Amino acid sequence: MHFKTKSAINVEKDFKEIKADLESWKQKNKRSVVALNWSNTINNSVQRIFSELTRADVNWIHDLYESADSDVSPEIEVVNLLQSILSEHLITNKDLLQSISELKSDKQESKSDKAKAVARLTRRLYYTKLDSFTFNEVPVMTGDVFLLNKSKSIYGIVITPECDIRHIKGRDNRHFELLTFERGMAQKIMKEKA
Repeated sequence: MHFKTKSAINVEKDFKEIKADLESWKQKNKRSVVALNWSNTINNSVQRIFSELTRADVNWIHDLYESADSDVSPEIEVVNLLQSILSEHLITNKDLLQSISELKSDKQESKSDKAKAVARLTRRLYYTKLDSFTFNEVPVMTGDVFLLNKSKSIYGIVITPECDIRHIKGRDNRHFELLTFERGMAQKIMKEKA
């Protein structure tokens, strides 16, 4: 980052230089441009969404919460609705879409580095691990994976439907339906079939 002082004499020249500097920065930092556009789009969209919904009905969160009360966790239903509306705003924002389409892959990256980067990205997107997890802090949801036995590497995937989880969450003795598996079991089965 650097700062320049504008002159009061040649405003037009200063404007052109600043514009050229911004364009140069944009070309050198294409990945940052996408992140900035994404962040701006989210912030502007959230403000617009809340404003529009509040103008329509000041009690919209309460009304939505009450309508979801019998089926699924009402808090999650409110968040899901907002995420859906926000997604619609994101996919219709021309500046964001253009910045994503202009981003070209880095041709200098080796295939090995690219494969590692894709693996890191996939792990981050699909296998996010929550820090300091307790049942009271984060809701249990269908599809969550739990380590049931560390020494034997046995895991369980929650297969209880969301609508049933809502009725389980308040109880002291929680019982979820789990699909259990041992790490590496799928690989063993594939080798045996080969």
